[in-house]
Amino acid sequence: MEYLQREMMQLAENGDFNFHPRCRKMGITHICFADDLLMFCIADIESIKLLQRDFQSFSTASRLQANTDKSSIYLAGVESYKKQDILNLLRFEEGTLPFRYLGVPLSSKILTV
Repeated sequence: MEYLQREMMQLAENGDFNFHPRCRKMGITHICFADDLLMFCIADIESIKLLQRDFQSFSTASRLQANTDKSSIYLAGVESYKKQDILNLLRFEEGTLPFRYLGVPLSSKILTV
């Protein structure tokens, strides 16, 4: 996982990569939990290709691969033509928000008590 961390740190320094708007301030490109990986970026093809390239590099080095049957992509506020291009590129199922991860609801809205 250290290899992935280094790849993602370099990605954050790449001028062509665009952070997800809520992740820019903290410089977050990904979060790892045990055997799960969440990756974040703005929904533009170039940023997604960069994320995919770095994950593929990690996958080649570690021989760990994403299980496409258990993987999803979550897109919010993206035009339908752009969404289709992204889905065609990644070949993951599109998930819907909100969803629960480890019992915590994840949503595109601010959570309140």
